Amino acid sequence: MKKNILLFILTIAVAAVAQFFLSWWAIAPVMFVFAFFQNNSHFLSFIYGASVGAVLWGSYGFWLDRGNRSQLSASMGQLIGGLSGLQILLLTIAMAALVGGMGALTGSLLRKMLTSTNRRK
Repeated sequence: MKKNILLFILTIAVAAVAQFFLSWWAIAPVMFVFAFFQNNSHFLSFIYGASVGAVLWGSYGFWLDRGNRSQLSASMGQLIGGLSGLQILLLTIAMAALVGGMGALTGSLLRKMLTSTNRRK
């Protein structure tokens, strides 16, 4: 259990550093690599990637939102269609969860494809 928590924190740290230097989608390749080297089921890989993405973007979004007293998220919500600042934050978390989860799922599927190909030979 302790190993899993440390790996989760390490993954968040690596993804945060990658997103600092790269674009918003940098979480997908990070999750791809971490899921490729873990031997989890596809479902667990997706959940792992989605939870890392949600925690990373949720905490960063909450931190930025508190820094400007929710003015930016409220303004963006009005532009999008009358959404509140909290709804914008939840939409951001959902998008991060999908990006991270799909990156991890892709890594897990590639690992399965490569290991099943090696067994046939």
